[in-house]
Amino acid sequence: MAHKHGTVDSDYMIILYLKKKYFYLILYMEGKLEPKGVGGWLLILCFKLMILNPLYILNDIGNIIENMQENKLYLEKQPALYSLLRADIIFSIIVFYFSINAGWALARINKGAVKKVKFFFLIVIIYRIIYYFLPMTLDLNIEYRNELAVKLMLYSFGSILIWYMYLINSKRVKNTYLF
Repeated sequence: MAHKHGTVDSDYMIILYLKKKYFYLILYMEGKLEPKGVGGWLLILCFKLMILNPLYILNDIGNIIENMQENKLYLEKQPALYSLLRADIIFSIIVFYFSINAGWALARINKGAVKKVKFFFLIVIIYRIIYYFLPMTLDLNIEYRNELAVKLMLYSFGSILIWYMYLINSKRVKNTYLF
């Protein structure tokens, strides 16, 4: 079938596409077809790793740099605090890199992608622990371990636990990465 422009009838192609999708949906609903490929929650995890986490980290780095510029005089008197903020930026860049790398590996269905994500989770846990305890090791005279830092650490650990449990229990993940 062709339009007057000489192309394949788009309505016909849409019907074929919908029939194929409907057929796969019936097989899936009847339990004859297991989920496979990057979709569903796995797609959301890829989006989180490649888009949301990096945007959050870039915003965080921007806020740190802005605060450093606004409080330059105070930071000159507190070199340990200045070092802490610089270390936070460096750790944030490392987390940024591993987040995108892990998400890209998942999205491309690379061998070892799930291990990369689990390694990323470990990096985040280490980062949050360092972020929480580093001020004490630098003898900073500030109340750094405040309620917000504790909530942030617990949120990170909770989020990681949920995604980790998804990775080890998901049929889609097992079927897609064949383990």
